[in-house]
Amino acid sequence: MTSLMLHRCRTGVINLQRWWQSPSAAITMIAEALRKKGLTVHEEVHGISQVGSCRRIDMLAIPPGSTSAYIIDPTVRFEAQEQQPAEVHIEKCRIYESTVPFYLEKYHLTSIEAIGLMVGARGTKPRLFVSFCKKFQLNNDFIRDVSLTAIRGSLAILKYHLYFVS
Repeated sequence: MTSLMLHRCRTGVINLQRWWQSPSAAITMIAEALRKKGLTVHEEVHGISQVGSCRRIDMLAIPPGSTSAYIIDPTVRFEAQEQQPAEVHIEKCRIYESTVPFYLEKYHLTSIEAIGLMVGARGTKPRLFVSFCKKFQLNNDFIRDVSLTAIRGSLAILKYHLYFVS
């Protein structure tokens, strides 16, 4: 299940989820790759923040035999500046900071690291994404495949706006 994506254009609000699957495709690709590396991966995990609000994380990855885990939030965005991947990482860490105690208790963990993972909508491979892939021993073919998925999603959006929006 993917979250609903809405986009506003000159004709109003349109549901793009059926036209652009690259965010969910990238999430699925990363989750499957981490599972192949032996990590336990939970996707679309619901939780509660310290102030009582509900949150949903894209994935929680737990290395085998470990009491540490990673909240991983892949995000496909159009590239705007060189610092954008670091800003996305900081943004995601702040968002999930208040939910960490909930996941620590629920999964009996001792520590959780949040990773905001930006993938460029035009296929760029930010250094933080490449570092993430190296950390989890995901090869260059995987990096290429995620980038191509992001490009396909961007092209689907363009096609939709050129041919289906009146």
